[in-house]
Amino acid sequence: RHPAGEGPTRRRPRSVVAGMAEGLEASCPGGVAGEVETLRVSGREAARFRADCALNPGTGLPETLFALAIAGERDMHMLQVAFRHAPTADEVRWAEAHLASAVLCTERSREAVCRR
Repeated sequence: RHPAGEGPTRRRPRSVVAGMAEGLEASCPGGVAGEVETLRVSGREAARFRADCALNPGTGLPETLFALAIAGERDMHMLQVAFRHAPTADEVRWAEAHLASAVLCTERSREAVCRR
């Protein structure tokens, strides 16, 4: 089922990452997903979150996931950073900076990185 106004081809970034967060919490006993944050990336609707799993039952390892969804005109763009260990403070900063630097390039983009 899709939230009101969201068909299978037009889900919003917030509902995409919220669904991921729920799935990760359900599949990892004691797993914790942080709050879904909405934002804009390159003028587009976007959402991100972090999830921590102390012990993934499938791998037997701790896992941490950082995810960002960006709405395109007709599609959804996903960026993810994952660690199969408890990340250090430096790794957390790197993952957050990596997602924060995301740009969605289109034919009409004005960002310099898109015109390379």
